[in-house]
Amino acid sequence: MLINSVFPIIEFGMFYGLRFIPRLMDRAYSCKYEKYNTKTTSIMQYVDLYAGPEFLMHFKYSAILNVIFVTFMYGLGLPLLFVYAVIAMVVLWFSEEVLFYYSYRLPPMYDETLGLNVINKMKFAPLFLLIFGYWFYSSNQLYSNDQLKPFERQSDTFVTGHTFLDPFTPAGWAAPAWPLLLVFILLLVHLIFGEWLGEAVAYFFPSCKIGDI
Repeated sequence: MLINSVFPIIEFGMFYGLRFIPRLMDRAYSCKYEKYNTKTTSIMQYVDLYAGPEFLMHFKYSAILNVIFVTFMYGLGLPLLFVYAVIAMVVLWFSEEVLFYYSYRLPPMYDETLGLNVINKMKFAPLFLLIFGYWFYSSNQLYSNDQLKPFERQSDTFVTGHTFLDPFTPAGWAAPAWPLLLVFILLLVHLIFGEWLGEAVAYFFPSCKIGDI
């Protein structure tokens, strides 16, 4: 995650070097840029050599989704991930803002389909935060040394002191784990049946609008 947070800067440096060297060779290793000092023999060759890279929006969206889901999955167990995520978003925003003005070619006309698709995928990120947070906070060893049992042999099986059936027992609903599990269940029901529940409420209570629900 730390590498991801600064990767846009590293990526720009690498690809700028790959573009700068051919341009320098085209100018006969002259550091001074002159638009007529070129070895290219056509307009298309000149444009391909000196124009910036294409803007690939799907790569940027995938980087954002990667940062968000990794942070939400393990953030409650590794809180430093939230700091790295903020740094990653700030660096990505600043680098893209600069590259839009000074490096990228004119991007194609994207519609809202890709953006809406990414937003719909982000709806599941809080589910990962809640259920993995419940997993962390319900661990008997993660926040206390009282449940740790020493190994007599290296090959001994690690004893966790809890099983996957704990959510169905009083021990599985101990604070601070149980609020995360409760909100996870409510949010999961809302994501799956929210539209149906809204239509049902609107049917039985016509004065209520689905948008208000």
